[in-house]
Amino acid sequence: AAAEARGRVADAAWAAFLDARAAVVARRDAGEPGPALDLLAALPLDALGEEQRARAEVADLPRLRAALEGALAERGVVWVAPGPFVAGEGEGRREATTPGLYVDRGEVTRRAWAAWLAEDPARPAPPGWPGRAPPPGTEAHPVTGVSLLQAQAFAAARGRRVPTALEWEKAARGVDGRTWPWGEDPDPGACVWGGAGKAALGPAGRAPRDRSPWGCLDMAGNAAELVLGPLDADGAPSARVAGGGWASRHLALTRAAYAQDGLAADAGHEAVGVRLVADALPPALEAP
Repeated sequence: AAAEARGRVADAAWAAFLDARAAVVARRDAGEPGPALDLLAALPLDALGEEQRARAEVADLPRLRAALEGALAERGVVWVAPGPFVAGEGEGRREATTPGLYVDRGEVTRRAWAAWLAEDPARPAPPGWPGRAPPPGTEAHPVTGVSLLQAQAFAAARGRRVPTALEWEKAARGVDGRTWPWGEDPDPGACVWGGAGKAALGPAGRAPRDRSPWGCLDMAGNAAELVLGPLDADGAPSARVAGGGWASRHLALTRAAYAQDGLAADAGHEAVGVRLVADALPPALEAP
């Protein structure tokens, strides 16, 4: 009787696993690799016996995960899971909740912006460009000097949007309230900022430690980034600048919770770029 009871428990555990695995596959097939990864992480593997863990349906889970992660990589995005995270700092430290969303791994590049300009000759080029193309050799640099209104127009044309301040903060620091994307260590060499000895705008990934828990690059340094700020008197979002960059004079100004208001929605700044997000899996901004 005991063996029969154990068998029933094992059969129920296997059935629950198969149902949960089917939900992962359904999300994958629906073009939702982010939610599929969340479901994959929650599979009830601990309830399975040794023999069940050796079955093909379990053995191929690493391949399934790799395929989901590959779908994100092809589009240059990471998945930030829904749910709570520790936001703010000091007296403003609190728990906040965001939806799941796809976040571009890097900032919008000059190359991607130039392609958008080419679609409409009426669109003005960013300040400092010698025409409608960026200076040669800087195509992979983040585009800067663009306004929130321009960023929103670009985003809409590319299946994306400008993130809210909370969405950006969660993408930068994860869920545990860390000060910087890499943790609590005030490492002056961890990101590209004004005192790092390499205070110049450049391609993404020059500072390997400046990588968020989700996989976003350069959220502490390189270029500061536009996000949606508080609503103005007309009910429209104002511009807020999140994070730090090559022009930051103090490492403290590169914190994940650091942000500045005061930039008009139709104004840009030479040290400020933008990173976009999407609620559904977006197309790639650039060809691989």
